[in-house]
Amino acid sequence: MVILAVRSQHDSMRLVFSLCCLLPLLGACADSRNPQSGNQGQAEAATEQSPSLSGKKVYELMCSMCHGETGDGKGIVVLKTKARSFVDGGFSFGNTPDAVYRTISNGIGGTEMPPFQESLSEAERRAVTEYVLAFNPENSQERAGDPVMRVTGKPLIVRGHLPSVSDKAPERPRGILIGTADGLSWEYRADDVRLLAMRRGGFVERSDWGGRGGTPLKPLGEVLWLNQGGDPAPPWRLLTEEGEETLTAKLSGTTIREGRALVLIRLEGADKERVGTAELWCSSSMEGGKLKPVRHFQFVGSREAVAIQYEDLKINFVPGLPKEFSK
Repeated sequence: MVILAVRSQHDSMRLVFSLCCLLPLLGACADSRNPQSGNQGQAEAATEQSPSLSGKKVYELMCSMCHGETGDGKGIVVLKTKARSFVDGGFSFGNTPDAVYRTISNGIGGTEMPPFQESLSEAERRAVTEYVLAFNPENSQERAGDPVMRVTGKPLIVRGHLPSVSDKAPERPRGILIGTADGLSWEYRADDVRLLAMRRGGFVERSDWGGRGGTPLKPLGEVLWLNQGGDPAPPWRLLTEEGEETLTAKLSGTTIREGRALVLIRLEGADKERVGTAELWCSSSMEGGKLKPVRHFQFVGSREAVAIQYEDLKINFVPGLPKEFSK
């Protein structure tokens, strides 16, 4: 009997990989109970293939601790980057079987999502891909190889290389594109997170399903609103008695919750000290016969008292209590 105790985040991660390493050893122990004799037994053992685990079993052993038993992203391990909710259709690089399979195989750089190409067989990675997609069948309708991603119900979030949104704006090697069921899409830069544009129409075309974002994504919607020409200045500032300090919005992750696509950020000062965290999302409203973006924020300050300015909007926050505002 093997007893494993989980005492911390690191212990939890070790438990996952310990199980992965333990399974072959247990299989070897089972084989040793019925040893083969002579060269014939060795030859038969060499030709036998280890049985593949089912998608459900792989998920329970390797994925559920972060992504939750039901795929809702509420696992027992606390991560710096929030785990995906597969129930809400949260997939970083598309929701086709091939896209999810590649993510499982290669991991996601800069996050706690590791590659499983070495620790799981191809059959096991294919099986857990099918199991993960079954958590949200509504948004798992794209055909493998189809370059066009469509929003069929819940929002979709895609990360990748975004082309310039205007003649005066640079390309974004690390961008975020969010599509919503109302036919709108929202374009962000991921480095020092800033909203760049609002589009209306089709969602996105991706021609490099065989890779990991080397070819720029092609947003399909028409640009209805452009934020400061597509290259906005840092919008967040900390207000103190000494003056103003520009804050950097570091991307913590993206998720879909209750039908709302959220961009999660942490705000840092020049000394890298965390000033607070925020959840960002967008909607729209009609003003003067034109569709305008409405930016929503839920902010939680980490200082005793904090005054924040977003563009020209000033807000005072009570420490530790979330406050929602819109612009």
